[in-house]
Amino acid sequence: MEVSGDAARKFFFTGERSSYGAKLGLTEDLGTIEAVFFREREVLRKDAFAEPGAKREEAQRDQAAGASRLQAPAPVFDEYAATGMGGRTRHDVRQVFLDLEEAPAASVRIRYEFRTALARLGVLPAGEDPLDRRERGRGFGTFCPER
Repeated sequence: MEVSGDAARKFFFTGERSSYGAKLGLTEDLGTIEAVFFREREVLRKDAFAEPGAKREEAQRDQAAGASRLQAPAPVFDEYAATGMGGRTRHDVRQVFLDLEEAPAASVRIRYEFRTALARLGVLPAGEDPLDRRERGRGFGTFCPER
């Protein structure tokens, strides 16, 4: 499974074992989605969408430095939520180089989890055990309904 700046990918929620982070051995931040926002230093000029070689080389160096920080993966568990890598989408990817301030202007981190774990954390009421509901199941009747 390859990820690059050439193609967009869908994501889906899955257990830790099937997550993209587990496949990479980067399990420290499973169960989080984070967005970081930077202000642009200059007003966009006509040539701002060009791909200057120096900025591209700098981005590649930063990416290589990040790869060198890989640690041994922590154990993973399927009862906790993580993000999986989905199939490619039809959305074209275009890289845009901007002159951004060094420090982020803002960031937001979303922590997500399956319902059972949220109940264990006290975020949601414990409620009904899904196995009880499944034991009461009797099928759809005479045929499977269409939606």
